[in-house]
Amino acid sequence: MIEVLEDYTEEQGVSVIPLVKVEGFKTVFHRHLDPKEVKRIPREEMFRFSHRMPSYLLTGEEAHNAPKGCWELDPAATPLELLQVVTEAKEAEVEQAKE
Repeated sequence: MIEVLEDYTEEQGVSVIPLVKVEGFKTVFHRHLDPKEVKRIPREEMFRFSHRMPSYLLTGEEAHNAPKGCWELDPAATPLELLQVVTEAKEAEVEQAKE
């Protein structure tokens, strides 16, 4: 999943950065923190975009633990494998490591 950073241009394509899931949330993501992860998708590769996901930029005032500046994605438009809470995924990995 990515966030488009700049509008599309014929010459440059579009600039994007990966989104990273926020621990403890099912549908909240933030931009990757490493600026080196910003990529340019040229016009010839625009087919890589499947669809735009409805989202809401959190202000931090939605709830006591709402992370400001993060994106809450519409769960109906989010792929099922991304709906798992990160802490649950880590717990499953620990259980598998014990076996």
